[in-house]
Amino acid sequence: MRSNKEFVATQGTSFNLPVIKGEQFKDDERIYQKILTKGKGRGYLTPTMEHAALLAGVVTPGEIQQMGLTCLIVMHEPFVDSEGGFILTLFPFGEKGLLDVCYCSADHSWHPMRGFVFLAPQ
Repeated sequence: MRSNKEFVATQGTSFNLPVIKGEQFKDDERIYQKILTKGKGRGYLTPTMEHAALLAGVVTPGEIQQMGLTCLIVMHEPFVDSEGGFILTLFPFGEKGLLDVCYCSADHSWHPMRGFVFLAPQ
């Protein structure tokens, strides 16, 4: 998100929140590792799960929809349980949005109308 929003993480470090839209990838390239590689190639940092929770408090459902996206996927390191890997996602439901999880595996491809959130130092 290249807006005037500012995100302050631990120890007072401020970050921008760039979003790479899913439509910028071919269908077979819209998987976790390839999206992460593209973000790192742009100099973006990998957010943490905590960033997803904080993002949910500052981004409105209307802002997600104005970007033409169905949700924002925070590109943190996936967490794993007995069913596989998961990544936190902000869906534009209700007043504040809904923080939920999306399945994330090596070959799982996401829809082109999803946005992928990274951190970028100011």
